[in-house]
Amino acid sequence: MIKFNIKHKYLVLYNISTEILNYMKPDGVEIDNYFEGTNDCTSMNSIFERLCETLQNRSRLPNVIKFGLRKDIIAKILFNFNPQQVKLNYDVESLYEKFKEQFEISNPDNKKNLWYQYTRYIISGSEFLSEFDDVEDFKKFVQVFSYNKLTKASLPMLLEKEVIGLGFALACDFLKEIGYSDYPKPDVHINRIMFELGLSADNDFSSYKSVIEMADSLGETAFKIDKVLWLVSSGNFYFDNVKVSSRRTELIEKTKEIFRVMEGIEKGQIDDRYYSQVLEYLGLIDTNYYDKLNSMNLSEELERDFSDDVELTRALLTAIFREDHFSGGSLRKQIESGIVMDLFEVIYL
Repeated sequence: MIKFNIKHKYLVLYNISTEILNYMKPDGVEIDNYFEGTNDCTSMNSIFERLCETLQNRSRLPNVIKFGLRKDIIAKILFNFNPQQVKLNYDVESLYEKFKEQFEISNPDNKKNLWYQYTRYIISGSEFLSEFDDVEDFKKFVQVFSYNKLTKASLPMLLEKEVIGLGFALACDFLKEIGYSDYPKPDVHINRIMFELGLSADNDFSSYKSVIEMADSLGETAFKIDKVLWLVSSGNFYFDNVKVSSRRTELIEKTKEIFRVMEGIEKGQIDDRYYSQVLEYLGLIDTNYYDKLNSMNLSEELERDFSDDVELTRALLTAIFREDHFSGGSLRKQIESGIVMDLFEVIYL
Protein backbone atom coordinates (compact mmCIF):
# COMPACT_ATOMS: atom_id res chain seq x y z
CA MET A 1 0.00 0.00 0.00
CA ILE A 2 1.25 3.49 -0.89
CA LYS A 3 2.18 5.60 2.12
CA PHE A 4 3.34 9.20 2.04
CA ASN A 5 5.51 10.17 5.00
CA ILE A 6 6.08 13.52 6.65
CA LYS A 7 9.04 14.28 4.37
CA HIS A 8 6.71 14.16 1.39
CA LYS A 9 4.39 16.59 3.14
CA TYR A 10 7.27 18.93 3.93
CA LEU A 11 8.24 18.86 0.23
CA VAL A 12 4.69 19.73 -0.83
CA LEU A 13 4.48 22.58 1.68
CA TYR A 14 7.81 23.99 0.54
CA ASN A 15 6.99 23.80 -3.16
CA ILE A 16 3.58 25.42 -2.71
CA SER A 17 5.14 28.12 -0.49
CA THR A 18 7.82 29.01 -3.01
CA GLU A 19 5.27 29.00 -5.84
CA ILE A 20 3.04 31.46 -3.96
CA LEU A 21 6.01 33.59 -2.94
CA ASN A 22 7.22 33.89 -6.52
CA TYR A 23 3.91 35.17 -7.86
CA MET A 24 3.07 37.42 -4.88
CA LYS A 25 6.41 39.22 -4.76
CA PRO A 26 6.29 42.76 -6.17
CA ASP A 27 8.06 43.59 -9.41
CA GLY A 28 11.72 44.38 -8.94
CA VAL A 29 12.10 42.37 -5.73
CA GLU A 30 15.13 40.04 -5.75
CA ILE A 31 13.80 37.28 -3.55
CA ASP A 32 17.19 35.59 -3.05
CA ASN A 33 18.34 38.65 -1.07
CA TYR A 34 16.00 37.56 1.71
CA PHE A 35 17.61 34.13 2.00
CA GLU A 36 21.22 35.19 2.49
CA GLY A 37 20.98 35.62 6.25
CA THR A 38 23.03 37.92 8.40
CA ASN A 39 26.29 37.74 10.29
CA ASP A 40 26.04 40.14 13.20
CA CYS A 41 28.21 37.93 15.40
CA THR A 42 31.34 40.02 14.77
CA SER A 43 31.80 41.63 18.21
CA MET A 44 30.17 41.57 21.61
CA ASN A 45 28.84 45.06 20.87
CA SER A 46 27.08 43.87 17.70
CA ILE A 47 25.67 40.86 19.55
CA PHE A 48 24.36 43.06 22.35
CA GLU A 49 22.88 45.49 19.83
CA ARG A 50 21.01 42.65 18.17
CA LEU A 51 19.86 41.36 21.56
CA CYS A 52 18.50 44.81 22.48
CA GLU A 53 16.63 44.95 19.19
CA THR A 54 15.24 41.44 19.67
CA LEU A 55 14.11 42.24 23.21
CA GLN A 56 11.94 45.12 21.97
CA ASN A 57 10.08 42.74 19.65
CA ARG A 58 8.09 41.35 22.55
CA SER A 59 4.35 41.97 22.53
CA ARG A 60 3.51 45.72 22.29
CA LEU A 61 7.05 46.98 22.82
CA PRO A 62 7.95 47.77 19.17
CA ASN A 63 5.31 50.50 18.98
CA VAL A 64 6.62 52.05 22.19
CA ILE A 65 10.39 51.57 22.07
CA LYS A 66 10.80 52.15 18.31
CA PHE A 67 14.33 50.79 18.40
CA GLY A 68 15.01 51.41 14.73
CA LEU A 69 14.20 55.12 14.98
CA ARG A 70 15.95 55.63 18.31
CA LYS A 71 18.93 53.33 17.91
CA ASP A 72 21.53 56.11 17.87
CA ILE A 73 20.26 57.61 21.13
CA ILE A 74 19.96 54.19 22.78
CA ALA A 75 23.46 53.32 21.58
CA LYS A 76 24.87 56.43 23.26
CA ILE A 77 23.16 55.56 26.54
CA LEU A 78 24.41 51.96 26.33
CA PHE A 79 28.07 52.85 25.61
CA ASN A 80 27.68 51.85 21.96
CA PHE A 81 26.07 48.59 23.07
CA ASN A 82 28.91 47.50 25.32
CA PRO A 83 27.42 44.88 27.67
CA GLN A 84 30.28 45.05 30.19
CA GLN A 85 30.00 48.82 30.52
CA VAL A 86 26.25 48.64 30.88
CA LYS A 87 26.61 46.09 33.65
CA LEU A 88 29.25 48.17 35.45
CA ASN A 89 27.47 51.50 35.20
CA TYR A 90 23.78 50.77 35.49
CA ASP A 91 21.19 48.90 37.40
CA VAL A 92 17.54 48.83 36.36
CA GLU A 93 16.63 52.05 38.17
CA SER A 94 19.56 54.14 36.97
CA LEU A 95 19.19 53.03 33.35
CA TYR A 96 15.48 53.76 33.50
CA GLU A 97 16.26 57.29 34.68
CA LYS A 98 18.48 57.73 31.62
CA PHE A 99 15.66 56.64 29.36
CA LYS A 100 13.24 59.01 31.09
CA GLU A 101 15.65 61.88 30.45
CA GLN A 102 15.83 61.13 26.75
CA PHE A 103 12.34 59.93 25.85
CA GLU A 104 8.80 61.00 26.61
CA ILE A 105 7.46 58.10 28.66
CA SER A 106 3.81 57.77 29.64
CA ASN A 107 3.11 56.91 33.29
CA PRO A 108 6.83 56.90 34.15
CA ASP A 109 6.24 55.99 37.83
CA ASN A 110 4.31 52.86 36.97
CA LYS A 111 6.62 49.83 37.22
CA LYS A 112 4.43 48.02 34.66
CA ASN A 113 5.42 50.67 32.15
CA LEU A 114 6.76 49.10 28.92
CA TRP A 115 9.91 51.24 29.04
CA TYR A 116 10.61 50.00 32.57
CA GLN A 117 10.09 46.39 31.43
CA TYR A 118 12.44 46.96 28.48
CA THR A 119 15.04 48.36 30.89
CA ARG A 120 14.86 45.18 32.94
CA TYR A 121 15.39 43.12 29.80
CA ILE A 122 18.45 45.15 28.76
CA ILE A 123 20.10 44.86 32.16
CA SER A 124 19.46 41.12 32.21
CA GLY A 125 20.90 40.79 28.71
CA SER A 126 24.01 42.80 29.60
CA GLU A 127 24.62 40.60 32.64
CA PHE A 128 24.36 37.45 30.53
CA LEU A 129 26.67 38.67 27.74
CA SER A 130 29.19 39.99 30.26
CA GLU A 131 29.91 36.38 31.16
CA PHE A 132 31.91 36.05 27.92
CA ASP A 133 35.44 37.36 27.47
CA ASP A 134 34.97 38.25 23.81
CA VAL A 135 33.09 37.25 20.68
CA GLU A 136 35.20 34.11 20.19
CA ASP A 137 34.32 32.99 23.69
CA PHE A 138 30.64 33.50 22.85
CA LYS A 139 30.98 31.50 19.62
CA LYS A 140 32.61 28.64 21.51
CA PHE A 141 29.68 28.70 23.93
CA VAL A 142 27.17 28.37 21.07
CA GLN A 143 29.28 25.65 19.44
CA VAL A 144 28.95 23.49 22.56
CA PHE A 145 25.24 23.08 21.72
CA SER A 146 25.78 21.97 18.11
CA TYR A 147 26.18 18.24 18.83
CA ASN A 148 22.70 17.26 17.60
CA LYS A 149 19.10 18.47 17.31
CA LEU A 150 18.41 18.04 21.00
CA THR A 151 21.43 20.02 22.17
CA LYS A 152 20.72 22.74 19.62
CA ALA A 153 17.17 23.09 20.91
CA SER A 154 18.43 23.41 24.47
CA LEU A 155 20.33 26.63 23.65
CA PRO A 156 17.24 28.86 23.14
CA MET A 157 15.74 27.18 26.20
CA LEU A 158 18.78 28.28 28.22
CA LEU A 159 18.65 31.81 26.82
CA GLU A 160 14.98 31.97 27.74
CA LYS A 161 15.93 31.30 31.37
CA GLU A 162 19.01 33.52 31.46
CA VAL A 163 17.66 36.68 29.81
CA ILE A 164 14.49 38.22 31.18
CA GLY A 165 11.94 38.95 28.47
CA LEU A 166 13.51 36.81 25.79
CA GLY A 167 11.26 33.74 25.57
CA PHE A 168 11.90 30.68 23.41
CA ALA A 169 10.72 32.18 20.10
CA LEU A 170 12.67 35.42 20.56
CA ALA A 171 15.75 33.46 21.64
CA CYS A 172 15.57 31.58 18.31
CA ASP A 173 15.11 34.86 16.49
CA PHE A 174 18.13 36.37 18.24
CA LEU A 175 20.34 33.43 17.27
CA LYS A 176 19.03 33.47 13.70
CA GLU A 177 19.73 37.18 13.30
CA ILE A 178 23.32 36.97 14.54
CA GLY A 179 24.11 34.41 11.88
CA TYR A 180 23.07 30.99 13.21
CA SER A 181 20.94 29.87 10.28
CA ASP A 182 19.75 26.64 11.90
CA TYR A 183 17.49 28.50 14.37
CA PRO A 184 14.06 29.36 12.91
CA LYS A 185 11.75 31.65 14.87
CA PRO A 186 8.48 29.85 15.70
CA ASP A 187 6.34 32.98 15.45
CA VAL A 188 2.56 33.26 15.10
CA HIS A 189 2.71 32.70 11.32
CA ILE A 190 4.87 29.57 11.32
CA ASN A 191 3.05 28.14 14.33
CA ARG A 192 -0.31 28.59 12.59
CA ILE A 193 0.87 27.00 9.33
CA MET A 194 2.48 23.97 10.96
CA PHE A 195 -0.41 23.37 13.36
CA GLU A 196 -3.17 23.84 10.76
CA LEU A 197 -1.45 21.35 8.44
CA GLY A 198 -1.02 18.77 11.19
CA LEU A 199 2.77 19.03 11.07
CA SER A 200 3.22 20.15 14.69
CA ALA A 201 1.41 20.62 17.98
CA ASP A 202 0.13 24.08 18.90
CA ASN A 203 3.23 25.38 20.68
CA ASP A 204 6.51 27.13 19.89
CA PHE A 205 8.80 24.19 20.57
CA SER A 206 6.87 21.72 18.43
CA SER A 207 6.72 24.23 15.57
CA TYR A 208 10.45 24.88 15.92
CA LYS A 209 11.21 21.15 15.68
CA SER A 210 9.02 20.81 12.60
CA VAL A 211 10.87 23.57 10.74
CA ILE A 212 14.20 21.98 11.68
CA GLU A 213 13.01 18.59 10.38
CA MET A 214 11.64 20.20 7.24
CA ALA A 215 14.95 21.97 6.56
CA ASP A 216 16.92 18.76 7.11
CA SER A 217 14.67 16.72 4.81
CA LEU A 218 14.88 19.32 2.02
CA GLY A 219 18.58 20.07 2.37
CA GLU A 220 17.83 23.74 3.04
CA THR A 221 18.69 25.96 5.99
CA ALA A 222 16.09 26.52 8.68
CA PHE A 223 16.67 30.24 8.03
CA LYS A 224 15.41 29.89 4.46
CA ILE A 225 12.37 27.81 5.45
CA ASP A 226 11.57 30.38 8.14
CA LYS A 227 11.91 33.26 5.69
CA VAL A 228 9.81 31.67 2.92
CA LEU A 229 6.91 30.92 5.29
CA TRP A 230 7.19 34.33 6.96
CA LEU A 231 7.23 36.30 3.69
CA VAL A 232 4.20 34.43 2.35
CA SER A 233 2.38 35.04 5.64
CA SER A 234 3.34 38.66 6.30
CA GLY A 235 3.73 40.02 2.77
CA ASN A 236 6.41 42.27 4.22
CA PHE A 237 9.29 42.67 1.75
CA TYR A 238 11.20 44.87 4.17
CA PHE A 239 14.43 45.15 2.19
CA ASP A 240 12.43 46.82 -0.57
CA ASN A 241 10.06 48.79 1.71
CA VAL A 242 7.06 47.08 0.11
CA LYS A 243 4.15 45.35 1.84
CA VAL A 244 1.51 43.25 0.08
CA SER A 245 -1.42 41.19 1.31
CA SER A 246 -0.78 38.02 3.29
CA ARG A 247 -1.20 34.72 1.44
CA ARG A 248 -1.05 32.55 4.55
CA THR A 249 -4.66 31.38 4.30
CA GLU A 250 -4.18 30.53 0.63
CA LEU A 251 -1.03 28.57 1.48
CA ILE A 252 -2.76 26.57 4.21
CA GLU A 253 -5.87 25.81 2.15
CA LYS A 254 -3.95 24.86 -1.01
CA THR A 255 -1.59 22.59 0.95
CA LYS A 256 -4.49 20.95 2.77
CA GLU A 257 -6.12 20.24 -0.59
CA ILE A 258 -3.02 18.48 -1.91
CA PHE A 259 -2.69 16.56 1.37
CA ARG A 260 -6.29 15.34 0.89
CA VAL A 261 -5.46 14.22 -2.66
CA MET A 262 -2.40 12.38 -1.30
CA GLU A 263 -4.62 10.66 1.27
CA GLY A 264 -6.86 9.58 -1.59
CA ILE A 265 -3.89 8.10 -3.46
CA GLU A 266 -2.99 6.13 -0.32
CA LYS A 267 -6.49 4.63 -0.52
CA GLY A 268 -6.10 3.81 -4.20
CA GLN A 269 -8.08 6.81 -5.45
CA ILE A 270 -6.46 9.31 -7.84
CA ASP A 271 -8.25 12.59 -8.51
CA ASP A 272 -7.40 13.53 -12.10
CA ARG A 273 -8.22 17.20 -11.39
CA TYR A 274 -5.12 17.46 -9.18
CA TYR A 275 -2.84 15.03 -10.99
CA SER A 276 -0.46 17.65 -12.43
CA GLN A 277 -0.29 19.56 -9.13
CA VAL A 278 0.52 16.41 -7.16
CA LEU A 279 3.33 15.61 -9.59
CA GLU A 280 4.66 19.16 -9.40
CA TYR A 281 4.54 19.56 -5.62
CA LEU A 282 6.05 16.12 -4.99
CA GLY A 283 8.88 16.98 -7.38
CA LEU A 284 7.95 14.17 -9.80
CA ILE A 285 7.70 16.11 -13.06
CA ASP A 286 10.61 15.33 -15.36
CA THR A 287 11.05 18.17 -17.84
CA ASN A 288 13.33 15.93 -19.94
CA TYR A 289 11.06 12.90 -19.72
CA TYR A 290 11.35 12.17 -23.45
CA ASP A 291 15.07 11.42 -23.02
CA LYS A 292 14.16 8.36 -20.92
CA LEU A 293 11.67 7.00 -23.45
CA ASN A 294 12.44 4.79 -26.43
CA SER A 295 9.60 6.26 -28.47
CA MET A 296 6.78 8.77 -28.26
CA ASN A 297 4.22 5.95 -28.34
CA LEU A 298 3.01 6.04 -24.73
CA SER A 299 1.11 2.76 -24.94
CA GLU A 300 4.29 0.96 -25.91
CA GLU A 301 6.33 2.75 -23.25
CA LEU A 302 3.88 1.73 -20.52
CA GLU A 303 4.50 -1.91 -21.40
CA ARG A 304 8.17 -1.57 -20.40
CA ASP A 305 9.38 -2.95 -17.08
CA PHE A 306 9.58 0.10 -14.82
CA SER A 307 9.33 -1.76 -11.51
CA ASP A 308 12.89 -0.97 -10.38
CA ASP A 309 13.46 2.24 -12.33
CA VAL A 310 12.40 5.40 -10.50
CA GLU A 311 13.73 7.69 -13.26
CA LEU A 312 11.72 5.87 -15.92
CA THR A 313 8.70 5.93 -13.62
CA ARG A 314 8.92 9.72 -13.24
CA ALA A 315 9.26 10.04 -17.00
CA LEU A 316 6.14 7.91 -17.57
CA LEU A 317 4.09 9.84 -14.99
CA THR A 318 5.08 13.05 -16.75
CA ALA A 319 4.34 11.58 -20.19
CA ILE A 320 0.83 10.61 -19.05
CA PHE A 321 0.25 14.19 -17.92
CA ARG A 322 1.62 15.63 -21.17
CA GLU A 323 -0.49 13.29 -23.33
CA ASP A 324 -3.63 14.32 -21.45
CA HIS A 325 -2.72 17.97 -22.05
CA PHE A 326 -2.86 17.39 -25.80
CA SER A 327 -5.69 14.84 -25.85
CA GLY A 328 -8.08 15.48 -22.98
CA GLY A 329 -9.53 12.41 -21.29
CA SER A 330 -6.58 10.09 -21.68
CA LEU A 331 -5.50 10.64 -18.06
CA ARG A 332 -8.81 9.34 -16.72
CA LYS A 333 -8.42 6.20 -18.87
CA GLN A 334 -4.86 5.64 -17.59
CA ILE A 335 -6.04 6.04 -13.99
CA GLU A 336 -8.94 3.61 -14.52
CA SER A 337 -6.56 1.08 -16.06
CA GLY A 338 -4.53 1.02 -12.83
CA ILE A 339 -1.24 1.92 -14.49
CA VAL A 340 -0.95 5.29 -12.73
CA MET A 341 -1.28 3.64 -9.32
CA ASP A 342 1.32 1.07 -10.37
CA LEU A 343 3.71 3.91 -11.19
CA PHE A 344 3.11 5.65 -7.86
CA GLU A 345 3.77 2.38 -6.05
CA VAL A 346 7.27 2.15 -7.56
CA ILE A 347 8.18 5.38 -5.76
CA TYR A 348 6.09 5.34 -2.59
CA LEU A 349 5.59 1.72 -1.53
